[in-house]
Amino acid sequence: MCDLMEGKEIFKISDIEDLKDTESIYFSSWPDFMLDLSRFSKLKHLRINNKMYKNLEFQTQLEILNLSPLKNNKEKIDGLTNLKELYIFDCDYNHLNFLANMKYLKHFEIHYFPKLTDISALE
Repeated sequence: MCDLMEGKEIFKISDIEDLKDTESIYFSSWPDFMLDLSRFSKLKHLRINNKMYKNLEFQTQLEILNLSPLKNNKEKIDGLTNLKELYIFDCDYNHLNFLANMKYLKHFEIHYFPKLTDISALE
């Protein structure tokens, strides 16, 4: 997982996927690396600030999700029904229908939803 080179530890970003039992990940921008979220089975808290991830729908045990960006045809979050907190920054959805099955959600924040026209899910 890490090599010693001139007294410094060198990590490969792909080693993050070996931490499959971790409960919390903050993943920011990393060139040329796609984070496969299906490799993590115990995540409770996930923060992603880039577009280089896939398989978010496998994280049904998540309790806190902080996501930027969320693009309409990229990932689906409506199956993440255990969420207690949801923060979304930069989304191209025109609705909030993904909230319908999130029965445990206590805190919800959205920032920059330029296409949002339907907020009926908040009723």
